[in-house]
Amino acid sequence: MSTPKLPRAGMSARDRKLILAFAFFAEAVILYMGLVDPLITRLARARSLEESTRHAHAELSAALLPEPRAPLTAPTEAKPAPLSLGQRESATVAIQRVLGQMASETGVRLGQVTIAPTPEPRGGLASHAVDVEVSGAYEAVSAFIGGLEAPEPVRGIEVFEIATAEGDADAIRATLTLRFYLRTP
Repeated sequence: MSTPKLPRAGMSARDRKLILAFAFFAEAVILYMGLVDPLITRLARARSLEESTRHAHAELSAALLPEPRAPLTAPTEAKPAPLSLGQRESATVAIQRVLGQMASETGVRLGQVTIAPTPEPRGGLASHAVDVEVSGAYEAVSAFIGGLEAPEPVRGIEVFEIATAEGDADAIRATLTLRFYLRTP
């Protein structure tokens, strides 16, 4: 006689497989919550921080950059005029007069001025090369150079050097080679 099979005490193979699958699933969820989710959260915070840093850097850069200056344009009805000489006024005196006026208006200290003794013809006008050294506060030197860009009298900057003034850290020294165009009487 055969003895009927009695169910074994314990779990069946199917139950063991289900428990093992549940344990694996629970472990995967715990690993995700413990490792992957915090990493994703940190990466998202880092991205938002990087984006806000980029935005702040762009705003700061835009605030620190000087606004571009519009190019100087003379009124269309006015033609640029060369420097007119007064009666019995030499070219060197006229050039020194103009440079002295500009220096006093802008507040720079006019240093050495060297004017070429003989005019050089350019574009149908007599022109003199002038080496000028000015020093002063940055704003004053900048205003002096801005005054040189005025359309009248006609002049041009050919060489420009700038450095800090010796002995005074708050002042700068600019050395320029200009060309003044003259109208002879």
